[in-house]
Amino acid sequence: MARTLASFLSSSWCRFREDRRGGVAIIGAAAIVALLGMAAIVADVGNAYTTRRRAQAAADIAAMVAASNLANATGLARSSLTDNGFDDVQELIVQPGVYTPDPSLPSSGRFVPGGGAAANAARVRFRTSAPILLGRVVSGSDSFPISVEATAATSQMAAFSIGSRLASLNGGLLNSLLGALLGTNVALTVMDYEALATARIDALRFLDALRIQARVSAGTYRDVLTGSVSVADALKASANALNGGADPRARSVLQLLGNSGALASATLATSKLLDIGPYAGNAIGDAPPFEASVSALNMLMALAQLANGSRQANASLALNLPGIASVQLQLSIGERPQGRSWFAVGPTGTTVHTAQTRLYLKIGLVGSGILPPVVNVPVHVDVAAADARLASITCGTQATDIRVGIAARPGVVDAWIGDVTPAQMKNFTTPVSANQAVLVDVAGMIRVKGRAHVVMSNLREEILLFQKADIDQHRAKTVQTRDYTSSLVSGLVSDLQLDAEVPGSNLLGPLFNSNLVKGALKTLLTGATPTLDTLLGGVLNAFGLRLGEADVWVEGVRCDGAVLVN
Repeated sequence: MARTLASFLSSSWCRFREDRRGGVAIIGAAAIVALLGMAAIVADVGNAYTTRRRAQAAADIAAMVAASNLANATGLARSSLTDNGFDDVQELIVQPGVYTPDPSLPSSGRFVPGGGAAANAARVRFRTSAPILLGRVVSGSDSFPISVEATAATSQMAAFSIGSRLASLNGGLLNSLLGALLGTNVALTVMDYEALATARIDALRFLDALRIQARVSAGTYRDVLTGSVSVADALKASANALNGGADPRARSVLQLLGNSGALASATLATSKLLDIGPYAGNAIGDAPPFEASVSALNMLMALAQLANGSRQANASLALNLPGIASVQLQLSIGERPQGRSWFAVGPTGTTVHTAQTRLYLKIGLVGSGILPPVVNVPVHVDVAAADARLASITCGTQATDIRVGIAARPGVVDAWIGDVTPAQMKNFTTPVSANQAVLVDVAGMIRVKGRAHVVMSNLREEILLFQKADIDQHRAKTVQTRDYTSSLVSGLVSDLQLDAEVPGSNLLGPLFNSNLVKGALKTLLTGATPTLDTLLGGVLNAFGLRLGEADVWVEGVRCDGAVLVN
């Protein structure tokens, strides 16, 4: 029986092995299983790929929306994702930051999170998932994780500057100051200065011209800005960069000064002259479609300040002002904050500054009556840096909707009647404290000494709002000190403390009434107040400063929307 069963099984196996019927059905069944598995994988991978593309597109849109309004970036990004079908995102991260479009930087280093008021971009990251429909058995999971990221930046920026309008031009005063700073004779007329005040210099064209004029080997504007050039080359480049329609007199003046041999050896650091912000990385000649121009007169005064290596000037001023016999000027100009200029291009948060200026005037007033022929009035004025910050740029659908907000603050004015030493003039790390000065010396028989001190300050910023018409017409707006209402000189005269002394060896001293002398001196100073105000205001105006005021211009604005940058 056992042999019969074994024989049967062996015979059956041989017949089964040799039987070719039904083979295709078996192979087909296996192939169908494999094809179904592959189809499931393809379907799920395709679904994941489609979901990822949708998620990336949604992230791109969310980043652009967030960058357009950084104050509400997270809320806007979330709303945008919801509108595009991603209302269940996981780990949404929205980071405002600063994007620098500099080709010399690696793409991963152009966006820096944070930046505060200077932020101009937003990065959006979020996680979502794509459902696994057919491959759950194989993968053991019911979803495929997806993570996407997008960065967008705005190119909204403005060009703006801080200085003085020089509304009242005094040719003699400006010639004396320019000559003292430039170290050469300057003999320009009021008409020459007026031509310079109305002429405009395009900032980027100036750098193009400066590279050629100074033969600077450069690939980008940053290469030009990091070098040093002669003042003569900078003046000639200014002449070549004047905008069309400028008064030919302005070009002639700049070329005339640029040809002065005394200025060929004077050098300046270009980085202290202009700040073109994000455009510094542009290739030379690759200027963006953005107008950023400055007054030729303001450019000339900035060059003069930077040209003076010791940052000091001494000059005798012949101003022909009534009641003034002589004026001797000493001027010291401090350094601006590191990397800051009086003219800048950039996004919100960009700042501009004037330079701290110390002015010491030894004024000789014409005396009369009991007073000597000349009364000595030494006036020291210390004007701290005025500053302005690009606070906001508002862009609308029409050009007329454009608004630019500048937060400006004039510098503190610290003024004295009294003697100030040269060492005090140079040391900008310590506030000046003047000593008593001899104002009146009546034939050596009686001396009147005096000292006065007045401070004008404005601790709060004031927002100056510029509309498109203000920008196109280069209108200046002024921020003024709020806690000082009278003239500076009047305040000094009111605070003046006088002391009379009689030399011990002088027997005739007691015959003079010191109160009469002091009274006559007060009367003289009070009457001379308008003239002294004119003198101080004119000198400070010439250096981009006004007593208790700061003038600001918005020179251009760019209102492009947010674009993807990564």
